[in-house]
Amino acid sequence: MATLINVISSVNDFLGEINELIKKQGLFLYIEKKDAAHKRSFITINSNEIIDFNNLIDDEYFAFFITSKPFDKKVNKNFYDDSIFEYCMEGLGGRTTINEVENISLRLIAKKPDSKIKSLFVAIQSSLKKNEDYGMGAEPSSSAFYKNIFYKKKIVDGKTLWMDFKRKNHPVVLTVVSIEG
Repeated sequence: MATLINVISSVNDFLGEINELIKKQGLFLYIEKKDAAHKRSFITINSNEIIDFNNLIDDEYFAFFITSKPFDKKVNKNFYDDSIFEYCMEGLGGRTTINEVENISLRLIAKKPDSKIKSLFVAIQSSLKKNEDYGMGAEPSSSAFYKNIFYKKKIVDGKTLWMDFKRKNHPVVLTVVSIEG
């Protein structure tokens, strides 16, 4: 089973799209932020709330985590602690500017994840494959890694695509982009 999904999309759009899957399975969503002094803070997204992710994602956004077990700051320092990591999925990236889009790397943290978090991971991958708003494949297409990158068609049009904003060595080139509507 794959443990990594790459999606070139804004984190705002992506979280908005998968939020129903998260709610449906009774899972928990956390947004991690880092300030200029690298102090971390977490925003807990209540599954009963209607969320406008555009107001949550700002310059301090660092990552998001989805868990099948509530994260307790008193017990766990972070989502990689032994008592919670098998219940977690990590999402990095998804920042956007007017001219650029960063890849979202969505991964299962544990080698043997909890069945609920594993089920969500499979559901996300399946929904991306079925969603006509997404395409699949980037260059060099000979690599399985690049063939399996999803991209949101409307967001990538005319923008420079990066795997990581911190390491802008080589932009991602899409295999085929057909923008409709």
